[in-house]
Amino acid sequence: RNCHDLTSINIARCLLVTDKGIKTLAMGCKNLQAVNLAGLKKISEESMFALADQCKGLLTLNLTGCERVTINGLDALVSGMDYVEKGVSFMGFRPVDQHVEKKLADHLDMVQNAAGKLQREQKALQERINREQEAIRFKVINKAAGVITNYMYRYKLRMHYYRLWRLRVKTNASGMIQRLFRGYRGRLRAIAKFLERAAFRACSPFAVMIQRNVRAYLSRLHTPQVSKAIREMYVIRRLEALNAVAVVLQAQMRRHLASHLVSSWTELCHRRDRNVHDAILVMQQLARRFVSTLRMDKLRLQRDNFNAARRTAAKKIKTFCVEGMARYKARLTGDALKKFFREKWTMAIVIQKMFRGFCARERVRKIKIQLALFNYAARDIQRIYRGTRVLHWRDMRLNVIAAFVLDRHYVERKSSIAATRLRYKQFILDNQRDSASEPDDEEIAEEWLKTYDSARRCYYWQNFATNVITYDEPEEELAHEKNLVNTRIKVYWVVQDCWYGGIITKYHRRKRRHRVEYDDGDHEWINLQDECDRVQVQHEDGLWSMYTMYQSEAMQNEHRKRDAKRDKENYQQQAFRDANQWRSFLDDISHEVMFLSQITGEIRAGLPDALSWVVQDDGIGFPCFYNMETGAIVYEDPRFIYEVDDDLAAQRRYVMQELRIAVYFCQDLWEKYTQAVALGDKRTIATAELNIRNSPKTTHLSSFLIRARVLYKQTSVVDKPVDKVVLEELDYAHWLVEQMASVKDVVEQKLVVRRDHKREVVDALTVQSGMQVWCPHCKRETKRHLEFCPTCGKPQVLFDTLSMIEERSARSPKSPPRSPMSQKSPPKSPPKSGRSGKSGKL
Repeated sequence: RNCHDLTSINIARCLLVTDKGIKTLAMGCKNLQAVNLAGLKKISEESMFALADQCKGLLTLNLTGCERVTINGLDALVSGMDYVEKGVSFMGFRPVDQHVEKKLADHLDMVQNAAGKLQREQKALQERINREQEAIRFKVINKAAGVITNYMYRYKLRMHYYRLWRLRVKTNASGMIQRLFRGYRGRLRAIAKFLERAAFRACSPFAVMIQRNVRAYLSRLHTPQVSKAIREMYVIRRLEALNAVAVVLQAQMRRHLASHLVSSWTELCHRRDRNVHDAILVMQQLARRFVSTLRMDKLRLQRDNFNAARRTAAKKIKTFCVEGMARYKARLTGDALKKFFREKWTMAIVIQKMFRGFCARERVRKIKIQLALFNYAARDIQRIYRGTRVLHWRDMRLNVIAAFVLDRHYVERKSSIAATRLRYKQFILDNQRDSASEPDDEEIAEEWLKTYDSARRCYYWQNFATNVITYDEPEEELAHEKNLVNTRIKVYWVVQDCWYGGIITKYHRRKRRHRVEYDDGDHEWINLQDECDRVQVQHEDGLWSMYTMYQSEAMQNEHRKRDAKRDKENYQQQAFRDANQWRSFLDDISHEVMFLSQITGEIRAGLPDALSWVVQDDGIGFPCFYNMETGAIVYEDPRFIYEVDDDLAAQRRYVMQELRIAVYFCQDLWEKYTQAVALGDKRTIATAELNIRNSPKTTHLSSFLIRARVLYKQTSVVDKPVDKVVLEELDYAHWLVEQMASVKDVVEQKLVVRRDHKREVVDALTVQSGMQVWCPHCKRETKRHLEFCPTCGKPQVLFDTLSMIEERSARSPKSPPRSPMSQKSPPKSPPKSGRSGKSGKL
């Protein structure tokens, strides 16, 4: 079960193996190529078919002595498998000749068929794309033609209406002229008739009156019915006059009643107008209040900006003072530093007290001015509003009662709405309350100021809130947990078997839990450390990772701080160990002070005042050297005579000279390579890369750089440092070596790719030619371009199948004539890989 890559197995004469074991073997080891089952009497044809079904690459199967396996079954199995044939000297099957080439040829045909199919599909896809593009172009052309046709139709329609309008204008003008002319002629005729009638009336006014009276007298005299009719007419006229008087009285009465109704309606309209006016005044009051609120907010914003600017200026002044005092206190140590800090803190408290008092007085003065302005505006608004609310004396009682009722309803409704809002807020708070809803502990703000100490040649951090000074970079508490806020995560719910996304919105410091607001509106307080196996975190680039693999920027900073602190502690320990490793003694001959290293055994000569120097702690964990006679303090070991012997100096001069020469040549190669890359010429770039690869100066530079590092290495961290010029040269040489190595790696990768491509071409040509190459030692098939046999590992002398055929034909008396292919000599093996002649020696 565990040997899945097993390719051959021999279980011959294992009499207890059955079909079940063979089937299990076939199921577990599907890469089998050769199986020997000779002498297994308990297996049948089921095992043979199971092996052939599961092991697709099976080439050799020995079934000699398997009594339950028949020849017919073996023949049927061999006829259904490719690349195998029935065994001759044993019962089973073996691979046919040139089975590898046949497999490769079949695979090549399959690849070619697939490539042809892909080409046909690509061609059909391109044709479909062309048809779609043609249809889209035809559609666009039709749409453009439709738009143009629509525009032309609209233009013709507008021109038609324009012509009708011009015709109508002309017709109206002619009709107007005719109408004016006819009116003028009619007015002339009417004036003539009026003048004629006026002249007639002026000539005979009395004649008409006389005629009318005479006719009336004659009609009354000759017709008695006329006088009767006149009397009846007088009666009717009297009755009509009485009726007219009655109508006039009724009209006066109705007018009086209507005026009374109109006055009532007018009063009602007047009240409604007054209510509208009152509403308008209330709205004006609200608008003025809103405007005044905006002004107050603007004034507050200006005040806040002014306060922020003043705080910024105060911080800058504070920073300037702190830096100045830091530069001053950098010269102080011990008790003087403590006394300085005590005086500084006392003065800082006094200055803060005075500044807070000044700020409080200024704030109170501004608040008084703002309140006075606000109260003055409020009094004006109240006076205007009360003036608008003065009612007429007639409606005062009714309006007072109505106002009382409305006020009572308004107060009840307002209290009801306030109670409803409180209940809703309490309902929301109760629903959102959970195990981590309790108030968290207050977090103390920590602001650290980084300052350089010139006396100790290092930085230190000071916290003015807690008055703490440390020479190690302070770590931020719970930085990783706080940095996770506003980060998107996914939580796996086991019961639902699904991932739910959400955002972290809050962190509870005391309970160590994060609040997750899910996308569906739900929330949860979760401990990410305990539930790390079912939490995924999204990175800034959009990728997801498990919480156990996620490292935020804050966590990386904390790791960097811890590593820096650990390196600093190791450096301190190494410095103390190097400083205390020396034991002094007097030379018996020269009576000079000598020092012996207890770690390396090195002996150094000391100065005359070497015994007056002792190793002490400088207060921050680093060793310093204190002179008990003069009181001087230094950090470099002053006890030794730093003299270099002639042999070491000569070695250093020689190594640095060779190193500078190698740097000169490698720098020239690198400049040519950079210029070629800047031009972008591939041929020039390839030439520059090959020059760097084949040049011996790169190896020369690497070797002498290693020797220079060893010669200039300090044996102790407290020794006198090496010359800065030499260190700069070594650093530049190291950088140049890295660049050359990167270019060499690129060139080697290109050569490997080219060599692999050549090998693939040779293999393909070998397969197409049908020629096989055999190893003379193990008689196994091998490749022509290989130097050593992959089976036995011995150097191979190449000979192919045609040469073997020639030898056999030469031995037999009846050999057929040699083919033209046999006249050719076998190809020569490629030369062994190694360094070229231009590689050079070190």
